[in-house]
Order: sequence, then C-alpha cells, then structure tokens
Amino acid sequence: MVGGLVVLEVEDDPESCEVVVTPGAGSSMAQDVDELIDHSIEVDSNNRMRSDYVDRLTLRFRDADIEAMVILFKKKSFLKD
Repeated sequence: MVGGLVVLEVEDDPESCEVVVTPGAGSSMAQDVDELIDHSIEVDSNNRMRSDYVDRLTLRFRDADIEAMVILFKKKSFLKD
C-alpha cells in the first residue's frame, strides 16, 4: 500500500509491470495520481540502476570495489548481531 493507494506489481517481468489502483479512504484523486506517478518513477529508477550496476545472472555488482564493500558490510552486520 502506497499512501492511500493499493498497488500490485508483477515481479517476474519489471517491463510489463501491472498496477491496480484502489483509492484509499479520505484521499483525493489528485493525491492518488501524484502518489502513483512518484511510485512509477521510483520503480523505473530502481530498474535502471539494477540493469546498469548489477549482473542479472550472478546478482552481484559489476564493479568489484562496490561488491567488496557490500560483502564487508554484510560481514560486519552479521558479526554485530
């Protein structure tokens, strides 16, 4: 749920993402449209960043330095708990 909207996305193929919108109680149509546009922009941005920086087959960063930082962060987080 995004604000007053109920949003359903199909995760299998981000390019053919389906969105079902149900206005929430107490929200106006203009607010619903703004939230839907914001959500769409965020989804597009995430998809673009994923395709630019992450290898789809291995799900690892293409840049070795970034991948090393992520692995180090995961190790520190795991040891902290």
